[in-house]
Amino acid sequence: MSKVKIYPAEGNGVHIRSVVAMNDKLQELENKSLLTVDNIESSSITTGTGLRTEELGDSVTIELSGKTEVLEFNVDEDASPVLTSDLAGELISITQTSSISKPMQFSMDAHSAFSTGQTFKISKSESYVNHYFILYYTEASGLVKALYPSYSCSVVRTDTGWDVETDGMLTRIAIVSDSDTAVYSDTSSETLGVHAFVYAEHPAVEFKKTPEGIQTLTIDLSKQAERAKVPFINKEFIEADTEQQFVDRVYILGPVNVQDHAIDVAVDGILESYETIGLLKIDSSNQWSSDSKRMAFHNTSSGTYVVFDETNNTWVLGSLGDHSTGYVDLNPRTLLGAVGTLPASFGNVSVDVNYEYIDPHYFSLCEPEVNHRENNVIHVSFAGKPQTGFILL
Repeated sequence: MSKVKIYPAEGNGVHIRSVVAMNDKLQELENKSLLTVDNIESSSITTGTGLRTEELGDSVTIELSGKTEVLEFNVDEDASPVLTSDLAGELISITQTSSISKPMQFSMDAHSAFSTGQTFKISKSESYVNHYFILYYTEASGLVKALYPSYSCSVVRTDTGWDVETDGMLTRIAIVSDSDTAVYSDTSSETLGVHAFVYAEHPAVEFKKTPEGIQTLTIDLSKQAERAKVPFINKEFIEADTEQQFVDRVYILGPVNVQDHAIDVAVDGILESYETIGLLKIDSSNQWSSDSKRMAFHNTSSGTYVVFDETNNTWVLGSLGDHSTGYVDLNPRTLLGAVGTLPASFGNVSVDVNYEYIDPHYFSLCEPEVNHRENNVIHVSFAGKPQTGFILL
Protein backbone atom coordinates (compact mmCIF):
# COMPACT_ATOMS: atom_id res chain seq x y z
CA MET A 1 0.00 0.00 0.00
CA SER A 2 1.37 3.43 -0.97
CA LYS A 3 0.96 6.65 1.01
CA VAL A 4 2.43 10.14 1.14
CA LYS A 5 4.37 11.71 4.00
CA ILE A 6 4.31 15.48 4.68
CA TYR A 7 7.17 17.43 6.30
CA PRO A 8 7.44 21.13 7.20
CA ALA A 9 9.51 22.79 4.49
CA GLU A 10 12.03 25.56 4.99
CA GLY A 11 10.16 28.83 4.52
CA ASN A 12 6.48 28.51 3.62
CA GLY A 13 4.68 25.40 2.48
CA VAL A 14 5.19 21.69 2.98
CA HIS A 15 7.39 18.96 1.50
CA ILE A 16 5.62 15.80 0.29
CA ARG A 17 7.42 12.53 -0.31
CA SER A 18 6.15 9.13 -1.37
CA VAL A 19 6.35 6.28 1.11
CA VAL A 20 5.43 2.60 1.06
CA ALA A 21 3.97 0.46 3.84
CA MET A 22 6.08 -2.64 4.42
CA ASN A 23 5.61 -5.11 7.25
CA ASP A 24 3.35 -2.62 9.01
CA LYS A 25 6.21 -0.08 8.95
CA LEU A 26 6.31 3.08 6.83
CA GLN A 27 9.47 2.99 4.77
CA GLU A 28 10.40 6.12 2.87
CA LEU A 29 11.62 5.44 -0.65
CA GLU A 30 13.01 7.32 -3.65
CA ASN A 31 10.96 6.11 -6.63
CA LYS A 32 9.97 8.37 -9.49
CA SER A 33 6.87 6.38 -10.40
CA LEU A 34 5.21 6.51 -6.99
CA LEU A 35 3.94 10.10 -6.77
CA THR A 36 1.90 11.89 -9.44
CA VAL A 37 0.89 15.55 -8.91
CA ASP A 38 -1.31 17.20 -11.54
CA ASN A 39 -0.30 14.41 -13.96
CA ILE A 40 3.42 15.03 -13.36
CA GLU A 41 5.37 12.04 -11.98
CA SER A 42 7.85 12.80 -9.20
CA SER A 43 9.37 11.32 -6.07
CA SER A 44 8.84 14.48 -4.01
CA ILE A 45 6.99 17.80 -4.21
CA THR A 46 7.51 21.00 -2.21
CA THR A 47 4.66 23.54 -2.12
CA GLY A 48 5.35 27.24 -2.24
CA THR A 49 7.80 26.87 -5.13
CA GLY A 50 5.41 26.98 -8.07
CA LEU A 51 2.98 24.27 -7.07
CA ARG A 52 -0.55 25.65 -6.59
CA THR A 53 -2.19 25.18 -3.19
CA GLU A 54 -5.80 25.25 -2.01
CA GLU A 55 -5.05 28.44 -0.06
CA LEU A 56 -4.73 30.21 -3.41
CA GLY A 57 -8.14 28.98 -4.49
CA ASP A 58 -6.94 26.09 -6.66
CA SER A 59 -6.86 22.38 -5.93
CA VAL A 60 -4.02 19.90 -6.31
CA THR A 61 -4.62 16.31 -7.41
CA ILE A 62 -2.14 13.81 -5.94
CA GLU A 63 -2.19 10.23 -7.21
CA LEU A 64 -0.05 7.27 -6.17
CA SER A 65 0.68 4.75 -8.88
CA GLY A 66 3.06 1.97 -9.76
CA LYS A 67 4.02 -1.26 -8.08
CA THR A 68 7.21 -1.21 -6.02
CA GLU A 69 9.10 -4.46 -5.40
CA VAL A 70 11.14 -4.33 -2.21
CA LEU A 71 14.03 -6.65 -1.41
CA GLU A 72 14.67 -7.00 2.32
CA PHE A 73 18.03 -7.73 3.97
CA ASN A 74 17.85 -8.63 7.66
CA VAL A 75 21.02 -7.56 9.49
CA ASP A 76 20.49 -10.29 12.09
CA GLU A 77 20.63 -12.96 9.39
CA ASP A 78 23.51 -11.53 7.32
CA ALA A 79 25.36 -8.34 8.30
CA SER A 80 27.73 -8.45 5.28
CA PRO A 81 25.70 -9.19 2.12
CA VAL A 82 27.16 -8.84 -1.37
CA LEU A 83 25.21 -6.91 -4.03
CA THR A 84 25.47 -8.51 -7.45
CA SER A 85 24.39 -7.40 -10.92
CA ASP A 86 21.16 -9.39 -10.85
CA LEU A 87 19.93 -7.31 -7.90
CA ALA A 88 20.22 -3.99 -9.77
CA GLY A 89 16.99 -2.02 -9.96
CA GLU A 90 15.57 -3.51 -6.78
CA LEU A 91 14.58 -1.26 -3.87
CA ILE A 92 16.60 -2.62 -0.97
CA SER A 93 15.38 -2.26 2.61
CA ILE A 94 17.49 -3.02 5.70
CA THR A 95 15.41 -4.78 8.34
CA GLN A 96 16.14 -6.20 11.77
CA THR A 97 14.50 -8.63 14.16
CA SER A 98 16.52 -8.03 17.34
CA SER A 99 17.06 -4.79 19.25
CA ILE A 100 20.87 -5.07 19.29
CA SER A 101 22.69 -2.27 17.45
CA LYS A 102 24.88 -3.64 14.66
CA PRO A 103 25.93 -2.00 11.36
CA MET A 104 24.83 -3.47 8.04
CA GLN A 105 27.86 -3.64 5.72
CA PHE A 106 27.01 -4.07 2.05
CA SER A 107 29.76 -4.78 -0.46
CA MET A 108 29.51 -4.83 -4.24
CA ASP A 109 31.11 -6.99 -6.89
CA ALA A 110 33.90 -5.49 -9.00
CA HIS A 111 32.97 -2.49 -11.18
CA SER A 112 33.35 -4.64 -14.32
CA ALA A 113 30.60 -6.99 -13.09
CA PHE A 114 27.94 -4.30 -13.65
CA SER A 115 26.59 -2.52 -16.72
CA THR A 116 26.52 1.25 -17.12
CA GLY A 117 23.24 2.64 -15.82
CA GLN A 118 22.54 -0.14 -13.33
CA THR A 119 21.19 1.37 -10.12
CA PHE A 120 20.99 0.35 -6.48
CA LYS A 121 18.75 2.17 -3.97
CA ILE A 122 19.12 1.26 -0.31
CA SER A 123 17.28 2.58 2.72
CA LYS A 124 16.82 1.43 6.30
CA SER A 125 13.48 0.47 7.79
CA GLU A 126 12.21 1.60 11.17
CA SER A 127 13.12 -1.80 12.62
CA TYR A 128 16.83 -1.24 11.87
CA VAL A 129 18.47 -0.14 15.13
CA ASN A 130 21.90 1.18 14.13
CA HIS A 131 22.34 4.85 13.21
CA TYR A 132 24.09 4.19 9.89
CA PHE A 133 24.93 1.48 7.38
CA ILE A 134 27.95 0.98 5.10
CA LEU A 135 28.25 0.38 1.36
CA TYR A 136 31.64 -0.63 -0.08
CA TYR A 137 31.97 -0.16 -3.84
CA THR A 138 34.80 -0.22 -6.40
CA GLU A 139 35.68 2.30 -9.09
CA ALA A 140 36.82 1.19 -12.55
CA SER A 141 40.41 1.90 -11.47
CA GLY A 142 40.11 -0.68 -8.69
CA LEU A 143 39.93 1.92 -5.94
CA VAL A 144 37.64 0.76 -3.14
CA LYS A 145 35.42 3.43 -1.56
CA ALA A 146 32.84 3.40 1.22
CA LEU A 147 29.58 5.23 1.95
CA TYR A 148 28.20 5.77 5.45
CA PRO A 149 24.55 6.86 4.96
CA SER A 150 22.44 7.59 7.99
CA TYR A 151 19.20 6.73 6.20
CA SER A 152 19.44 5.96 2.49
CA CYS A 153 21.67 6.03 -0.57
CA SER A 154 21.54 5.57 -4.32
CA VAL A 155 24.42 4.51 -6.59
CA VAL A 156 24.37 4.45 -10.41
CA ARG A 157 27.07 2.69 -12.40
CA THR A 158 29.02 4.86 -14.87
CA ASP A 159 31.86 3.98 -17.25
CA THR A 160 34.49 5.14 -14.75
CA GLY A 161 32.84 4.57 -11.39
CA TRP A 162 29.55 5.24 -9.60
CA ASP A 163 27.35 8.33 -9.24
CA VAL A 164 26.52 8.48 -5.56
CA GLU A 165 23.73 10.16 -3.58
CA THR A 166 23.23 9.73 0.15
CA ASP A 167 20.08 10.46 2.13
CA GLY A 168 17.65 13.11 0.90
CA MET A 169 17.10 16.84 0.61
CA LEU A 170 15.95 16.99 4.24
CA THR A 171 19.15 15.56 5.69
CA ARG A 172 20.95 18.08 7.88
CA ILE A 173 23.35 17.74 10.78
CA ALA A 174 21.70 19.50 13.72
CA ILE A 175 24.44 19.71 16.38
CA VAL A 176 24.82 22.81 18.53
CA SER A 177 28.10 23.51 20.35
CA ASP A 178 27.95 23.83 24.13
CA SER A 179 31.43 24.17 25.63
CA ASP A 180 33.12 20.84 24.85
CA THR A 181 29.83 19.02 24.41
CA ALA A 182 27.27 19.08 21.59
CA VAL A 183 23.69 17.83 21.95
CA TYR A 184 21.21 16.76 19.25
CA SER A 185 17.54 16.68 20.28
CA ASP A 186 14.91 14.96 18.14
CA THR A 187 12.08 17.15 19.50
CA SER A 188 13.38 20.57 18.51
CA SER A 189 11.41 22.36 15.77
CA GLU A 190 14.78 22.96 14.09
CA THR A 191 15.28 19.24 13.54
CA LEU A 192 11.96 17.96 12.21
CA GLY A 193 12.58 15.44 9.46
CA VAL A 194 16.30 15.25 10.25
CA HIS A 195 18.33 12.05 10.37
CA ALA A 196 21.64 12.61 12.21
CA PHE A 197 24.66 10.48 11.34
CA VAL A 198 27.18 9.37 13.95
CA TYR A 199 29.84 6.69 14.21
CA ALA A 200 28.07 4.26 16.52
CA GLU A 201 29.96 3.01 19.56
CA HIS A 202 32.60 5.72 19.11
CA PRO A 203 33.97 6.73 22.54
CA ALA A 204 32.92 10.32 21.88
CA VAL A 205 29.26 9.43 21.34
CA GLU A 206 26.66 8.74 24.03
CA PHE A 207 22.88 8.31 23.81
CA LYS A 208 20.75 9.25 26.82
CA LYS A 209 17.46 10.82 27.86
CA THR A 210 16.92 14.08 29.71
CA PRO A 211 14.82 14.16 32.92
CA GLU A 212 11.91 15.21 30.69
CA GLY A 213 12.34 12.01 28.65
CA ILE A 214 13.80 13.71 25.56
CA GLN A 215 16.14 11.42 23.59
CA THR A 216 19.51 13.13 23.07
CA LEU A 217 22.81 12.39 21.45
CA THR A 218 25.86 13.73 23.30
CA ILE A 219 29.25 14.16 21.66
CA ASP A 220 32.19 14.72 23.99
CA LEU A 221 34.89 16.25 21.80
CA SER A 222 37.58 15.31 24.33
CA LYS A 223 37.01 11.59 23.65
CA GLN A 224 37.70 11.39 19.95
CA ALA A 225 41.05 9.63 20.07
CA GLU A 226 41.31 6.97 17.35
CA ARG A 227 41.80 3.33 18.17
CA ALA A 228 45.34 2.00 17.87
CA LYS A 229 46.21 0.27 14.59
CA VAL A 230 48.58 -2.69 14.58
CA PRO A 231 49.93 -3.30 11.05
CA PHE A 232 51.00 -6.63 9.58
CA ILE A 233 52.72 -7.38 6.24
CA ASN A 234 52.47 -10.70 4.39
CA LYS A 235 51.31 -12.64 7.44
CA GLU A 236 49.43 -15.94 7.35
CA PHE A 237 48.26 -15.27 10.90
CA ILE A 238 48.53 -12.65 13.64
CA GLU A 239 48.01 -12.79 17.36
CA ALA A 240 46.57 -10.18 19.73
CA ASP A 241 46.24 -10.04 23.49
CA THR A 242 42.64 -9.63 24.67
CA GLU A 243 43.95 -7.16 27.23
CA GLN A 244 44.77 -4.89 24.27
CA GLN A 245 41.01 -4.62 23.61
CA PHE A 246 40.94 -6.38 20.27
CA VAL A 247 37.59 -5.35 18.73
CA ASP A 248 37.33 -8.01 16.00
CA ARG A 249 38.09 -5.51 13.24
CA VAL A 250 40.69 -6.74 10.75
CA TYR A 251 41.38 -4.85 7.53
CA ILE A 252 43.41 -6.21 4.61
CA LEU A 253 44.82 -4.78 1.39
CA GLY A 254 42.53 -6.11 -1.31
CA PRO A 255 43.11 -6.54 -5.05
CA VAL A 256 43.46 -2.81 -5.66
CA ASN A 257 46.07 -0.61 -7.28
CA VAL A 258 47.41 1.92 -4.78
CA GLN A 259 47.70 5.00 -6.97
CA ASP A 260 51.26 6.44 -7.29
CA HIS A 261 52.62 4.05 -4.67
CA ALA A 262 56.31 3.14 -4.81
CA ILE A 263 58.47 0.57 -3.06
CA ASP A 264 62.21 0.73 -2.35
CA VAL A 265 64.38 -2.16 -3.53
CA ALA A 266 68.09 -2.52 -2.70
CA VAL A 267 70.24 -5.14 -4.49
CA ASP A 268 73.63 -5.60 -2.84
CA GLY A 269 73.10 -2.26 -1.11
CA ILE A 270 72.22 -0.29 -4.28
CA LEU A 271 68.82 1.35 -3.66
CA GLU A 272 66.25 2.04 -6.39
CA SER A 273 62.59 3.06 -6.40
CA TYR A 274 59.91 1.00 -8.16
CA GLU A 275 56.50 2.54 -8.93
CA THR A 276 53.23 0.65 -9.26
CA ILE A 277 51.99 -0.01 -12.80
CA GLY A 278 48.65 -1.51 -11.79
CA LEU A 279 47.32 -4.99 -11.12
CA LEU A 280 49.60 -7.16 -13.29
CA LYS A 281 51.36 -10.52 -13.15
CA ILE A 282 53.28 -13.04 -15.23
CA ASP A 283 50.74 -15.83 -15.67
CA SER A 284 51.29 -19.58 -15.81
CA SER A 285 51.81 -19.29 -19.59
CA ASN A 286 54.66 -16.83 -19.00
CA GLN A 287 52.64 -13.91 -20.39
CA TRP A 288 51.77 -10.51 -18.97
CA SER A 289 48.24 -10.60 -17.53
CA SER A 290 45.95 -8.01 -15.90
CA ASP A 291 43.97 -10.79 -14.21
CA SER A 292 45.93 -10.24 -11.03
CA LYS A 293 45.18 -9.66 -7.36
CA ARG A 294 48.60 -8.09 -6.81
CA MET A 295 50.25 -4.91 -8.00
CA ALA A 296 53.37 -4.97 -10.19
CA PHE A 297 56.23 -2.47 -9.82
CA HIS A 298 58.60 -1.00 -12.41
CA ASN A 299 61.85 0.95 -12.29
CA THR A 300 61.90 3.19 -15.36
CA SER A 301 65.66 3.82 -15.19
CA SER A 302 66.81 0.21 -15.25
CA GLY A 303 63.70 -1.22 -16.91
CA THR A 304 63.47 -3.95 -14.29
CA TYR A 305 60.30 -5.18 -12.63
CA VAL A 306 59.13 -6.59 -9.32
CA VAL A 307 56.09 -8.73 -10.14
CA PHE A 308 54.40 -11.95 -9.08
CA ASP A 309 55.38 -14.78 -11.42
CA GLU A 310 52.98 -17.74 -11.60
CA THR A 311 55.50 -19.86 -13.49
CA ASN A 312 57.61 -19.84 -10.32
CA ASN A 313 54.75 -19.15 -7.86
CA THR A 314 56.67 -16.32 -6.20
CA TRP A 315 57.54 -12.66 -6.49
CA VAL A 316 60.49 -12.08 -8.86
CA LEU A 317 62.90 -9.29 -9.75
CA GLY A 318 64.37 -8.85 -13.20
CA SER A 319 64.29 -7.52 -16.74
CA LEU A 320 61.04 -9.05 -17.90
CA GLY A 321 60.42 -7.26 -21.17
CA ASP A 322 57.77 -4.56 -21.59
CA HIS A 323 54.36 -4.79 -19.90
CA SER A 324 52.92 -2.04 -22.15
CA THR A 325 53.43 -4.12 -25.30
CA GLY A 326 53.05 -7.56 -23.74
CA TYR A 327 56.60 -8.58 -24.63
CA VAL A 328 58.16 -11.02 -22.14
CA ASP A 329 61.94 -11.28 -21.91
CA LEU A 330 63.45 -14.67 -21.10
CA ASN A 331 66.30 -13.22 -19.02
CA PRO A 332 67.01 -14.93 -15.68
CA ARG A 333 64.79 -13.80 -12.82
CA THR A 334 65.69 -13.38 -9.17
CA LEU A 335 63.22 -15.35 -7.06
CA LEU A 336 62.16 -13.48 -3.93
CA GLY A 337 60.56 -16.50 -2.28
CA ALA A 338 57.35 -14.74 -1.21
CA VAL A 339 53.69 -15.31 -2.10
CA GLY A 340 52.02 -12.54 -0.08
CA THR A 341 50.10 -9.46 -1.15
CA LEU A 342 53.34 -7.46 -1.46
CA PRO A 343 56.95 -8.46 -2.27
CA ALA A 344 59.37 -9.22 0.55
CA SER A 345 63.11 -9.16 1.15
CA PHE A 346 65.08 -12.29 0.22
CA GLY A 347 68.79 -13.05 0.02
CA ASN A 348 70.76 -10.04 -1.25
CA VAL A 349 67.51 -8.22 -2.18
CA SER A 350 66.05 -5.88 0.44
CA VAL A 351 62.47 -4.67 -0.10
CA ASP A 352 60.71 -1.87 1.77
CA VAL A 353 57.05 -1.78 0.69
CA ASN A 354 56.53 1.65 2.36
CA TYR A 355 53.44 0.37 4.13
CA GLU A 356 53.01 3.60 6.12
CA TYR A 357 52.29 5.54 2.89
CA ILE A 358 49.32 3.39 1.87
CA ASP A 359 46.11 5.28 2.61
CA PRO A 360 43.71 3.38 4.95
CA HIS A 361 40.86 3.57 2.43
CA TYR A 362 42.66 0.96 0.29
CA PHE A 363 42.10 -1.59 3.08
CA SER A 364 38.82 -3.49 3.39
CA LEU A 365 37.18 -5.08 6.41
CA CYS A 366 37.55 -8.86 6.24
CA GLU A 367 36.25 -11.90 8.09
CA PRO A 368 39.30 -13.92 9.16
CA GLU A 369 39.32 -17.06 11.27
CA VAL A 370 39.47 -15.99 14.92
CA ASN A 371 40.35 -18.46 17.67
CA HIS A 372 40.69 -17.74 21.37
CA ARG A 373 43.69 -19.46 22.91
CA GLU A 374 45.29 -19.74 26.31
CA ASN A 375 46.75 -16.78 28.22
CA ASN A 376 44.23 -14.32 26.73
CA VAL A 377 45.68 -14.69 23.20
CA ILE A 378 43.50 -14.31 20.11
CA HIS A 379 44.78 -16.10 16.98
CA VAL A 380 43.67 -14.50 13.69
CA SER A 381 44.40 -16.42 10.46
CA PHE A 382 43.66 -16.07 6.74
CA ALA A 383 43.24 -19.67 5.53
CA GLY A 384 46.96 -20.02 4.87
CA LYS A 385 47.16 -17.04 2.52
CA PRO A 386 49.60 -14.28 3.59
CA GLN A 387 47.83 -10.92 3.88
CA THR A 388 48.81 -7.31 4.52
CA GLY A 389 46.71 -4.97 6.63
CA PHE A 390 46.03 -3.89 10.19
CA ILE A 391 43.91 -4.74 13.21
CA LEU A 392 42.12 -2.26 15.44
CA LEU A 393 42.61 -2.31 19.19
